[in-house]
Amino acid sequence: MAELKFQDLNEYFNRLTSDKIPYIVLIWGERYLVKKAFDKVLDFTIPKDKRAIGYESLEGDDANIPEIIERISTYSMMQEQLVVAVKDVPLFPAPGTSTDYGFSRQNIKNLQKLIEKGFPPQHYLILTTASAVKRSALFKTMKNCGVVIDCTVPSGSRKADKNQQMLLLKRIVQNIAGKSGKHLTNSAFNALIDKTGFNLAIFADNLEKLVSFAGKKNEIDLNDVALIVKRTKLDPIFELTNAIAGKNGKKALFYNKSLMDAGFHPLQILAAMTNQIRKLILAKNFIEQSRQKGQNIWHGNQSYNQFQNITMPEIIKTDKKLLEKIASWDDNESAKNTKNSFKDILIAVNPKNAYPVFQTFKKSDNFSLKELAQVLIELGELDFALKSSSTAPDVLIENMIIRICK
Repeated sequence: MAELKFQDLNEYFNRLTSDKIPYIVLIWGERYLVKKAFDKVLDFTIPKDKRAIGYESLEGDDANIPEIIERISTYSMMQEQLVVAVKDVPLFPAPGTSTDYGFSRQNIKNLQKLIEKGFPPQHYLILTTASAVKRSALFKTMKNCGVVIDCTVPSGSRKADKNQQMLLLKRIVQNIAGKSGKHLTNSAFNALIDKTGFNLAIFADNLEKLVSFAGKKNEIDLNDVALIVKRTKLDPIFELTNAIAGKNGKKALFYNKSLMDAGFHPLQILAAMTNQIRKLILAKNFIEQSRQKGQNIWHGNQSYNQFQNITMPEIIKTDKKLLEKIASWDDNESAKNTKNSFKDILIAVNPKNAYPVFQTFKKSDNFSLKELAQVLIELGELDFALKSSSTAPDVLIENMIIRICK
């Protein structure tokens, strides 16, 4: 029938009539959005006054496929309408795998056959899960026979991903603060994000606390956030490496401490720093070699569109030549046609995603090639020191960050 994004759910239900309710609904993706979508689907499917005998929620040991099939197939003597809901059901392989299901393959097939056959009239099944495999037969069956609601949220650092994340957070502000007649200042909004990170459930929970704390005040400001919200954000390690590449020592030291407090091992942080410096060296070396050839294919004020049209094609050519050269070596037969074996020496590992490469080139302007080479040597020395020195690892890492950003 349909596959929807979370933001299209209201429009879908506004068009839907009671005689067209899908008998199978799969909701998957980000936990907070899944919960919101589940509540909307349940409210539409069965009124609250009929749930006492017309609604069953399967949890724990009961949340298995044979039990699901039995419940949804059984006629009720008390009421015609029946809704069976199962939350966090492992119907698909875990992300990054292709074989591990939470249930046996035979049980998965049995459920698929039942969905294809259809349920008794006015019987509805609502399933939620953290992840799904769109190419699987079960997913396609659910989509064809019912509705699949995609509640995933991009988690990357690309501009498009960040824009979608901000849009969702602003919608939460509108739904929680706006409905209470409260306004969140820009500084308060940014401070709340900084303290919680992109965690919708924690963000919403803290926002509700702020609304209650504000009382009769219509505006929630920076001071309110500072008083009420504790920092729960787990900073991704790329925040640290981006700050280092931007020579922002204050930010870099802040994120380093955040990562250390979160349990990151000093060698993990060192590895990330080293990887960032290597990327900058590759970009800087490419720029220097191009200039020596009389090619002005990069300058600091270049727009992203210019980078895609002028610089990126040359980068792709350079990487391709390098791979061809490596594959031609007689003593490296196993490396032929294998990009992954040498991805550390490619400027653009994924040419289709040019924006991170563009950002690397911009940040490379903060350094000279000689400076980057010296930093790489010192990072190697730091690796030895972390494994052998009696000096506290956090002090060694902090000193290196200050040295790079100075």
